Amino acid sequence: VSTSRHHMFGVDCSNGELLWTYDIAINNDGDHANTPVYDAPYIYNVTNDKNGVGAIKLELSPDGTSVKEIWTNEDVKNEMGGFILEDNKLFVTTENKYLNVVDPADGKVLERVRSPYGGLIFADDKFICYGTTGDVTLFNYMNGKIVQGGRFKVTMGSKEHFSHPVVANGVLYIRHGEALMAYRIK
Repeated sequence: VSTSRHHMFGVDCSNGELLWTYDIAINNDGDHANTPVYDAPYIYNVTNDKNGVGAIKLELSPDGTSVKEIWTNEDVKNEMGGFILEDNKLFVTTENKYLNVVDPADGKVLERVRSPYGGLIFADDKFICYGTTGDVTLFNYMNGKIVQGGRFKVTMGSKEHFSHPVVANGVLYIRHGEALMAYRIK
């Protein structure tokens, strides 16, 4: 399962046969760089087409040859690296600068917390968002609650803040242009 500029699609890996497509770009006017997330038998994705579907939940048929739309939420949109399925909830950053907690059962937003818009990762009960403006915010996630922790601004590097943060061995790595920064997470 993957995405193109206009569709999400399924391919038979044994022979390359196209099994199904699902339109994600109504006006073909957005970037769709998120990787779909599979949680059997469901597929989740989030798009950012101005008039598009936004957050999506599809059900994959048992033989993998078709999908059925379960829900869409046009108000929850993200174009790259800004959604995670964790603790039976979708967590999505959006351009209006919120971290949205979405109920996978019906696609409704359960909670919103102020957040940068950008790449989102989850490690050691923490969400870390590297925003497109260079703002980085850490959110502690305990007992189903999101509480803002530390935050800082990336000051080194150049051009767009589009890279995805990475955590390894208690260290947060962020690349901005040709600069690579490492921050110990406490």
